[in-house]
Amino acid sequence: MPQASRNRVIDICKGVAIILMVIGHCETPTWMVSWVYLFHMPLFFMAAGYFFTRRNLDEPWKFVTKRFKGLYIPFVKWSIFFLLIHNLLFKVGILNEQYGNWEGGVTHPYTLQQGFQRLVHIVFSMGGYDEFMAGAF
Repeated sequence: MPQASRNRVIDICKGVAIILMVIGHCETPTWMVSWVYLFHMPLFFMAAGYFFTRRNLDEPWKFVTKRFKGLYIPFVKWSIFFLLIHNLLFKVGILNEQYGNWEGGVTHPYTLQQGFQRLVHIVFSMGGYDEFMAGAF
């Protein structure tokens, strides 16, 4: 069976969206970040929607299971990994309370209660991850 030809317009659209995502997450001027954030996510959603197939509606559990395994499980796994090594990174000097990120924010070692709160937040709302280490991930 012959393979369908690729849609070059979609390939270009995805390439532009990737470049805009990088620009939006780099230290670019504020005006440029504001401009990129006006449309880069809708561009991604349109490109993703273009490839959404009817089969996903016919087999919703298969689709949800695939997304769960491919998105949620890796997120939780790596977020918990960085949560567990957070205080260790302070002891070896990779993280410290003096220097932070480009916005001047700093991080501190977690207490047991803070660690547990972050764990719950990671598992149930996909937030609470370590901004300095897992944020880049």
